[in-house]
Amino acid sequence: MLIYFIFGFIWVVSRETTSVFVIDHKEGKIISRVNVGQDLRHAVIKFRGKNAFLLTRDGYIISISSDFLVADKIKVGESSIGFDFICDDVIAVANYQPGGVAILNLKDKKTDFIDTNSRVVGIKVFERNGKTKLIFSLMDRGEIHIYDVENCLPKELKKLSVGDVIFDAFLYSEKYIYGLWKRGDIGVLNLQDLSSHFISYGRGEELFKVPHFGSWAEIAGKIFIPNLGIPYIIQLDVSSLKYKKIEVCSSPVFVVSNVKNHLAVNYSGKCEDIISLFRFSESQGKITGRKDFKLGRRILHMRFFDKNPNLIIFSSYFEDRVKVFDIEAEKIVKEYEIPTPSGIFLSE
Repeated sequence: MLIYFIFGFIWVVSRETTSVFVIDHKEGKIISRVNVGQDLRHAVIKFRGKNAFLLTRDGYIISISSDFLVADKIKVGESSIGFDFICDDVIAVANYQPGGVAILNLKDKKTDFIDTNSRVVGIKVFERNGKTKLIFSLMDRGEIHIYDVENCLPKELKKLSVGDVIFDAFLYSEKYIYGLWKRGDIGVLNLQDLSSHFISYGRGEELFKVPHFGSWAEIAGKIFIPNLGIPYIIQLDVSSLKYKKIEVCSSPVFVVSNVKNHLAVNYSGKCEDIISLFRFSESQGKITGRKDFKLGRRILHMRFFDKNPNLIIFSSYFEDRVKVFDIEAEKIVKEYEIPTPSGIFLSE
């Protein structure tokens, strides 16, 4: 059997076939299809050691080996939404049902549980100066919980109440940045002194899809945030907390960036077939150009390549295609036929 190293590939979630497809883009071909047989809505893949780890919506952590076989499948909840590694062999999983955080030890496959009586979102692990913190948000209780981690286990709980529904969060430097559903605000929590600041810019009423914070764009200390139901993204200066609104095509979902100061935005609603490309000027501190490209039919997810930042890969759900677009040549340079593709994860 041919054994591959786990890194260097594109991993694509095929939602309706309950499979993950693996692409070797250098060779220009699909090299494997891993049948996992679970609910892959909002599935997340992360890479550690020689394995890929997949979290399914119906609460399984699935380990995929370097020969693209299911090495392990462990139940951690009934409805799960995100995870992070506390240590190499310990995973923290955010659960909607039952509400709380599952702490999974991969060595003995035992699971401890932090009961929160709330859906959990925005789970992140923060490491600085040899110290580790586990942070997550309670959607239904409007709280942020912060744990110090000792010997790969969470200890010493601190709580912060924000008085609104928290729907997602993003970790940038020493800041835990979270979205508030009712007010449409952004909260910025300093993890060093636990001070919190709020940026209020409003939200819309018509919202087809909740924007995701997991792949916000960052350029030169500026964070680019998809707005709630309004055709804008927010350019936030993390140091000064000043922001600008940037007009876009419709309700944004993902905002991603490359090392050449390009941003890409995809949408729900009327512009779901479009990717907008923006150029950001560091010297001017603002967006200096925008082009819209109709590239698919319901574009669900996208990523810039790290090693070739001129290329962006995206899933076109209704076309059963994953496509690679060259932003300089402004053309599709490669297509892969994958049924109902959604999430794209790069193990570069």
